[in-house]
Amino acid sequence: MPNFPTYRGALPACLNPLNPRHYLLLAAWVFFQPTALKWYLYQAAPELYQEADAGWKRLVGKIWQIKAYRHLWLMVPGLSFVLSSVLAVSVNWLQGTPVNWQGVAFGVVVGVAFGVVVGVWSGVGSGFSMLASEAGGVAGGVVVGMALGVVVGVALGVVVGVALGVVGGVAFGVVGGVVGGVAFGVALGVVGGVALGVALGVVGGVAYGVVGGVAYGVVGGVGESIVGGVLDVVLRDAAVGAAIGVWFGVGALRLPFYLLQLFPALFSRRRGQHPVVWDEFGVLPLPFSRAFLLHQLQQEEAEGLQLLVSVSRNPCQRWAAQAALQHYLHNHDQPLQVLYRLIDASVVDEYLNTPVHRYDWDKGLSVRQMLLAELNQRWVERYNIDNPRWVYGLTRPLRDRRVTPLTHFAGMLHDLLEAQEQIETGAQPFDLARWRASYTDLQAYPGGAELAQMFAAMEAFLGYRQLKQLSSASSQVFHPEQWGDTAGSRRSAQGTANSLSVAQHAIVRPAVLTALGQLADVGHHIKAYYDSTSRANKQAALLRATDALKALDQDVQTRVMAPEQALLRRIIRQWQALIITEGGLVGRAAQAGPVSNPYILNNPAEGERFVGREEIMRRLEELWAPEGRIPSVVIYGHRRMGKTSILHNLGRRFGPRTIIVDFNMQRVGRVRDEAGLLYLLALHIYDEAVAQGLSGLEEPVEADFSVERPYLSFTRFLKRLDPVRAGRRLIIAIDEFEKLETQIEAGHLTPDLFEFWRGTFTTFPWFVLAFAGLYSLEERRHDYWHPLFGSVTGIRVSFLSPEAARRLIIEPSPDFDLDYDEAAIEHIIALTNGQPFLVQLIGHALVSRFNRLSFEEGREQARRFEREDVDQVIAAPEFFRDGEAYFSGVWNQAERGQATGQLQVLRTLAPHPEGLTREQLVAATGLPDTELEAVLKPLVRHDVIALNGTHYHFTVELMRRWVVKHHPA
Repeated sequence: MPNFPTYRGALPACLNPLNPRHYLLLAAWVFFQPTALKWYLYQAAPELYQEADAGWKRLVGKIWQIKAYRHLWLMVPGLSFVLSSVLAVSVNWLQGTPVNWQGVAFGVVVGVAFGVVVGVWSGVGSGFSMLASEAGGVAGGVVVGMALGVVVGVALGVVVGVALGVVGGVAFGVVGGVVGGVAFGVALGVVGGVALGVALGVVGGVAYGVVGGVAYGVVGGVGESIVGGVLDVVLRDAAVGAAIGVWFGVGALRLPFYLLQLFPALFSRRRGQHPVVWDEFGVLPLPFSRAFLLHQLQQEEAEGLQLLVSVSRNPCQRWAAQAALQHYLHNHDQPLQVLYRLIDASVVDEYLNTPVHRYDWDKGLSVRQMLLAELNQRWVERYNIDNPRWVYGLTRPLRDRRVTPLTHFAGMLHDLLEAQEQIETGAQPFDLARWRASYTDLQAYPGGAELAQMFAAMEAFLGYRQLKQLSSASSQVFHPEQWGDTAGSRRSAQGTANSLSVAQHAIVRPAVLTALGQLADVGHHIKAYYDSTSRANKQAALLRATDALKALDQDVQTRVMAPEQALLRRIIRQWQALIITEGGLVGRAAQAGPVSNPYILNNPAEGERFVGREEIMRRLEELWAPEGRIPSVVIYGHRRMGKTSILHNLGRRFGPRTIIVDFNMQRVGRVRDEAGLLYLLALHIYDEAVAQGLSGLEEPVEADFSVERPYLSFTRFLKRLDPVRAGRRLIIAIDEFEKLETQIEAGHLTPDLFEFWRGTFTTFPWFVLAFAGLYSLEERRHDYWHPLFGSVTGIRVSFLSPEAARRLIIEPSPDFDLDYDEAAIEHIIALTNGQPFLVQLIGHALVSRFNRLSFEEGREQARRFEREDVDQVIAAPEFFRDGEAYFSGVWNQAERGQATGQLQVLRTLAPHPEGLTREQLVAATGLPDTELEAVLKPLVRHDVIALNGTHYHFTVELMRRWVVKHHPA
């Protein structure tokens, strides 16, 4: 809401009826400067000025209690009598007739009384007159009553005094009809027309004053001529009637005042004053109005702007303000700075028209909005009593009508100011793109690149609908090289937006650029949120972003002016909503004790801790998705690659239509024969089926599984299961399947078992075997493996991909609240090559060390692991001891391999991190090339070593270090 208009000059706090100078001052207010009158009333009692719909008794009582109001009313009759006397003497002197002082006094009394009545009437908001409807309230009542009291008292005093003087005391006689009629027309047209026009202008504006003055002058003049007995003269002599009408039109246009103002207007630039400034009711254009205002702007911009605002309140003279401002703006070497100084000035944040009606306070236009609209060549269609469109149309030829990027930008600023409440608080999305052409076309002006990028950044920020977009905020702002920033950097050593040096490039809106820099810093917090690998640090990043936005919002309210203030606050609220939404998802409990170690060493990873094997799980889904016959599989690979974890997570992947039976050969242990093995398998199937809700299946009896008929007994068990399985598939997960070979070699099992299983999953398509073990299919050289493995699909399990290893490192569990430095993550991957057990081993050691230092030794620890921390844990004696199962397993597997010499090759390679060529290995080991080839193949196949170009090297750096330490060459 704009401010109440201020008066440029000094005004007395209270008029003094005994001071003759104050009568002159009051006359100047009424006939030339209504803003001063309204400011006088407002400063005397602001709360009374704004009071609306007061009853007439209350209105009169309140007015009389305030000295400034009381003295004003006491001076009205005296001022009216003095002015009436001066005008009556002048008119009667011109006619050569005496003044009837009784008539003057009578007219003054009647006119003042009429004005008071109308003022009270309009103050209570009653009646049906235009004045009553336009005033409304205490302020309107006083202004209308006082103005009408003066001007109508003057008009009637002159008319009655002159008329009675003409007819020699015979009221409205016919004698001297033509002379009396014309004189009466002169008096009422020039005085009454101007006066009533002034009265209406004081209340609602000049334009309606002009209309009212013309109408009242013509109708009143002719009507009173009839009453005065000159109707027959007027009817007979059209020239006399036309003369009367012309006189009243001249009065409404204030032509006598205009003629008197021409001389000072011609010399205004020399004397520093111009009538366009002090006559707020001027209708006709005065010479040098534009030149005078332009000269004042060029001499002293702030003072010139005040004069410009004063002139702008008169719609008939507003063209001069527009033309002067347009010329000043387009000829200034820094026009954008001028434009922003214009909209930031406090004097333009005032009501264009001094409010007296209750609607004026709510819907009144500000000077700022009017000036921007004028620069953009548009008429603002809003509730405004003094700004009818026809006045704008008549004066449009006098305006400066050039169209440039500056005028387009002024229109954009006007629109943003007009919509700032909708921008700041509206629920609908707001898009700056509709004005993109307006701000991008400013590039040629000083500071134009800054504004173009400034608004482009705000347009981008307003368009962010996802939190992740905020992390790119810094790329949207601050390219100092485009603005001539020779410093080459926008940040100080502290790297904060508050330290932004704007002296070199922020030549137009430094506060906005600083705010955008702070938004960019919020973007850095959001980037830190996405870079963080723990929930706690993610939450901390969001909290920092929230605090930064809250502080920024307060800063914007105090330092950033409209219209960018509304845009920035809209951006802040949108970002806050995104952060609050994300924060609700990331919320965590406060850390109150040692960190729970989520890394798993000797047990399979299950549920949310099972990560990094998406490719294998998708392959199994492809194999087992179709209905009907589906293949059995063998999952094989390097020791501790996660094969058991894959089997343990099949149930979560394939849902309730699949029954997973865990048949781990290591837990089954040694059996006496096939009957015992198949009975245990049937029992495992029965227990899992019952646990899954199947009914109608009898528990297998051990006695039914005789040594003579074990296969028949198991087949009959499956036949009993088939009708009650309710369409479910059965997947038998046989882990450590190489233990079966041990049982065969010990004589407890026979090779016929594999042929039976092959026939079983052929007969029962819903019966699927999933083997998991160390060796690849090619290494099963015994003939009894061929029938089985010739009918299954092999799936190799190798190292985790770098992406999967990274996820396992940083997010071993959903609530893990420690972070990793990027260098630490890369170091772990380099040491392990994505070997899942070793990744878990390093992570477990890091968390254990953190808890020991923090809670046992009481050291203050950063909740972030760095590369140095990784080096510390792998250098500890217990690290390789805890990983002995893996390292010894790989070593023993090579030792038991059919190709002798594998251990010799490993000892030879261990001292060389960069690896050795084949020729170097031949020379170092002394093995012939053909034997070396036989040794290298299984080592490569088992993922112990790899060929990188021409060099063989360890696939796992930690395995190499273990060999150097425990089995040196």
